[in-house]
This record gives sequence, structure tokens and C-alpha cells, in this order.
Amino acid sequence: MVFLSFKPADPARLDSQWRAHLRLAASLLLLGVAITFTWTTIDGLSSRRRLRTELAEISHVRYGLLSADRWVEKLPPILNANINAMDLNAPNQVNLGPTVETALYRLEKMALRTHRALELVDSWAQGIRS
Repeated sequence: MVFLSFKPADPARLDSQWRAHLRLAASLLLLGVAITFTWTTIDGLSSRRRLRTELAEISHVRYGLLSADRWVEKLPPILNANINAMDLNAPNQVNLGPTVETALYRLEKMALRTHRALELVDSWAQGIRS
């Protein structure tokens, strides 16, 4: 026959085990928090990098509306089409002055609208930079 002897647990040993389990739980909780914050930081930095790349592309002079070469390519065909559309016969020469004046005013308005749009893009880009 085997007799099992039951010894009461040592209170100091139970206390140290309880503390070890508590430390383990706290360290796992802190590890989870650190992983979450690291993930959030990496995600925020990648989105910021993406925005800065887009800003660099928008601000670069060789792109789109900001490029003088693109304007030189696009404006002459438009102006040539408008000039060719004008009727320069003798009966219409009386109306030629006001027609040219009106066309130039329209061109000026279009240039001002484009300038305002570029200023708006520039102010938006300045807001992203800061």
C-alpha cells in the first residue's frame, strides 16, 4: 500500500510563483502594446513617405501645368485655331478690332484662372510640407 503524504505548500514558494506569473502576464501585455505602437508608427511613416513623394512629384517643375515646355507645346495650336477661325475679309475688318480685343480678354481671364489654380496648388503643397 502506498501512502500519499500531503505536505502543506510553502507560502513563500507560492508567493514567488504568483509573482512570476504576474510578471509574465505584465510583460506579455507590454509586448502587445509595443507591437501595436510599432505597427502604428511604421504605418504612419509609410503614409507620410507616400505623401512626400506625391508632393515632390507635384512640385517638380517638369510636370503638367507647371512646365513651361508643356505650355509652349499646347498653346500655339489653340491660338492658331482661333486665328484661323477669324474671318479677315474686308466687310469684317470693322469688327476685327473688337473681336481681337474680346479674344485677348478671354485669354487673359483664362491665364488668371490658371494662375489662381496654381497658387491654390502651391498653398496646398505648402500645407503638406509643414
